[in-house]
Amino acid sequence: MADAQNISLDSPGSVGAMAVPVVFALIFLLGTVGNGLVLAVLLQPGPSAWHEPSSTTDLFILNLAVADLCFILCCVPFQATIYTLDAWLFGALVCKAVHLLIYLTMYASSFTLAAVSVDRYLAVRHPLRSRALRTPRNARAVVGLVWLLAALFSAPYLSYYGTVRYGALELCVPVWEDARRRALDVATFAAGYLLPVAVVSLAYGRTLRFLWAAVGPAGAAAAEARRR
Repeated sequence: MADAQNISLDSPGSVGAMAVPVVFALIFLLGTVGNGLVLAVLLQPGPSAWHEPSSTTDLFILNLAVADLCFILCCVPFQATIYTLDAWLFGALVCKAVHLLIYLTMYASSFTLAAVSVDRYLAVRHPLRSRALRTPRNARAVVGLVWLLAALFSAPYLSYYGTVRYGALELCVPVWEDARRRALDVATFAAGYLLPVAVVSLAYGRTLRFLWAAVGPAGAAAAEARRR
């Protein structure tokens, strides 16, 4: 009975210890291949040399793939060790850098998705008037602004995490006091999730509303009335 009880208690842990590396390996493999293919398509060489994407949408998608690939390559392997090993093995500097990159790439991805939604709204709702605005030069400026804002919002996480000793183990954990941690967590949720979701929802909502008015039943009836 004692042996059976030990087996039943240890089995979930052993299964988890085996499953976590497999899951992270799949995430790493699929993320690297998927984003690598996006980069290969967007950055494929022209007749004579490498060429940059010429449309605003392609530039935003390129930036999104770069942010995602940075997260996959620089953060996922270390996150796998956090969930698999009992201790942090890479020192205080890597602890801070990894978590800074996690939030940097998160903000960059969220803000880029918001920029894509606004770009699509302008392309659909104002296709002619927005041509002067939706240029590769302006898209590059938006990409630069995205990374600048991402760096500003993620900078506090450089001191948010640190290494502490717990017995014989070194752990990579939040080191701020509870009040400051809660304040930063709320700010991160608002700026990194609520704000981009609001922009995306508003942009695509207005786009769908315009398309429904143009090509839906009401739009078809209005077009038929004009033809008469």
